[in-house]
Amino acid sequence: MADDKAAAGGDEKKEAEVPAGPKIILGLPLPQFLFVAVNLLVMLGGLGYIIQVSLLYKKPAITDEQVVAEVQKKETKLKELVGDGFFVESYPEMTVTLRSQSGGKAHFATVEISLVCGAETCLNQVKANKAKIEDAIQTVLGSRSYTELGSLEVKFRVKHEIMERVNSLLSDTAVLDVLFPAFLVQ
Repeated sequence: MADDKAAAGGDEKKEAEVPAGPKIILGLPLPQFLFVAVNLLVMLGGLGYIIQVSLLYKKPAITDEQVVAEVQKKETKLKELVGDGFFVESYPEMTVTLRSQSGGKAHFATVEISLVCGAETCLNQVKANKAKIEDAIQTVLGSRSYTELGSLEVKFRVKHEIMERVNSLLSDTAVLDVLFPAFLVQ
């Protein structure tokens, strides 16, 4: 029996020697507390930086005179490059079959396009090459898919690609801009 009591007393000493776990700070184990403290410091630092920058940075005041001067500057620069008048050649609404995805539904683009010329010589060449220009427009749009034409960036690229193709058909003159009065992808 003495051995049993000694053995029982020995177990109590072994249990007392076992560590109780990580140190607890504010009800959290030490690793969790350090994680929360570091994240809190980072968030407070970011908030402090945002507040400091917002207090230091003052937006410049834009006056009506500055805006009018900038617009007039652009208009005079454009008149120097183009001339006094703009000539617009509009093409009727056309439906173009878009490049299809493999096994996907067929999609179409319905567009109306206007070409802006700066001189009558450009306008005359655009009218003379009407069929070639319509074909170039359909080729550029047909090479794109439905998902591509959903992006504004791709529409901007398509606009410039059409302008490049049209200008390659003209001699000694160039189209200044391509406008899309109607652009529907379905």
